[in-house]
Amino acid sequence: MENLHIKEKRLETVLEKLKNLGSSPSVHTGELDQLYAEKNQLQSEKMEIETKYNDLVLKYDELKNQLKKMQEEQKEQKKCRNSLIKI
Repeated sequence: MENLHIKEKRLETVLEKLKNLGSSPSVHTGELDQLYAEKNQLQSEKMEIETKYNDLVLKYDELKNQLKKMQEEQKEQKKCRNSLIKI
């Protein structure tokens, strides 16, 4: 997640530079194009990281549910064993 925050900060910096350059009449086209390319790259990387993060959250939830189910089954088996021992 830290990586996402770093990329967001870089994206904000690039967007701020674009705003500042856009209002300046002496903007070099090469600089502007480079900033737009960097902005697009950062946005793409941000989307990729967010997608991976969301996938990890889903996988975590699945695993958490599987663990809970296994624990419940284990608890049920223990109850059955205890009831058999008492008989």
